[in-house]
Amino acid sequence: MQKFDNFRVLITKFVGLIFIFVGLILAYDAIQLFNDDSVSVVLNGGERNDKEAKLSLLFMPATLIIVGILVQKISTGTFSVIRKMRAIERQIWRR
Repeated sequence: MQKFDNFRVLITKFVGLIFIFVGLILAYDAIQLFNDDSVSVVLNGGERNDKEAKLSLLFMPATLIIVGILVQKISTGTFSVIRKMRAIERQIWRR
């Protein structure tokens, strides 16, 4: 199972890098829109042009970057702990 866990770690780290990369691209675009005075944002059905409304454009990129960083923290031990927890859960529900 160790080899399979190593493969899982590689896949999750790759997915984490993709999340970070996409988050950075979206953040760059959101910052460009944030600095543009002619851009308006639709919030709750109303069109707004202030900086606070434009700041809401950074929510999704920030979320992707944070999730990507958390996924990068996953190690091989994490998958073995998850496997053990699943085995315990199966034993509990079989009783």
